[in-house]
Amino acid sequence: MLRSLATSTTAAMRSASATAPNSARTVLPAGFLLAHRAAPTLTAIPYRTTATTGCRRKKKKKADDIVDNRLLIKDAVAILNNREGAQPNHSIHALIKVRPEKGMPPLRGTLILPEKVPKKIRILCFAEGAAAEAAKAAGADIVGTTDLIEPITKGELQFDMVISTPESFTVATKVAKILGPKGLMPNVKKGTVTTELAMTIDVLKNSIRYTSGRTGDVRVTVGKVGFTPEQVEKNLKFVLDEVMGYIALAPGKKKIKRNKFVHKIWMNATFSPALPLRMTQFTF
Repeated sequence: MLRSLATSTTAAMRSASATAPNSARTVLPAGFLLAHRAAPTLTAIPYRTTATTGCRRKKKKKADDIVDNRLLIKDAVAILNNREGAQPNHSIHALIKVRPEKGMPPLRGTLILPEKVPKKIRILCFAEGAAAEAAKAAGADIVGTTDLIEPITKGELQFDMVISTPESFTVATKVAKILGPKGLMPNVKKGTVTTELAMTIDVLKNSIRYTSGRTGDVRVTVGKVGFTPEQVEKNLKFVLDEVMGYIALAPGKKKIKRNKFVHKIWMNATFSPALPLRMTQFTF
């Protein structure tokens, strides 16, 4: 279209210059042809917004809008007691998730909780005289000296732990070949050869052991089915105080925040699912 317009305009100028005299020639202003060219039409290109790309920004939730579905201790204990109320011998456990630093020793130990969680454990004690009477009063199941050698050899006695007084330890060595492979031989380093029989029996029957796995999680018993929420809470906080003591064993001068060291706590019973606990109810 532009080319035909330019051609016709040029032809008209030539004919006019041929017929008219030189003095009457028409002089077109500069840029005449450019002014008559059709201007290109511009179309608006839509701007790519987040709505067109499908990537919408997520608004940060306010603290008031966040709903914490984790449970209080009293609610978790009520659920566990309701599910396993017919099994009073079942235990209530806590799973404490920790973030140990590199170089920290593994978390393990033995505790006697404020609200004792008794265990069904049969204790055999080598003692005589007044020590034997004290062992029976403390709760030892089998007490004696040389009269126990033959029943132990024949396998007629059932027991889970063996303790002894220093005076009666020589009697216990007579059945060392039987007790040793089972890990039941009394030992001074383990504290099973002692004069404090009452305290040792109390620890064996009422203490709980805790240890951390490869990931640092600590699983520990904090009660029995039928315990009140106050009893379980008292035991759990006692265990948390013990676990927090490991922060001082972190290598170097790096300070570990207490609320970052323990970051999750779950609670369950023998046949019940794990229930998450609300962390804001604990003061570290």
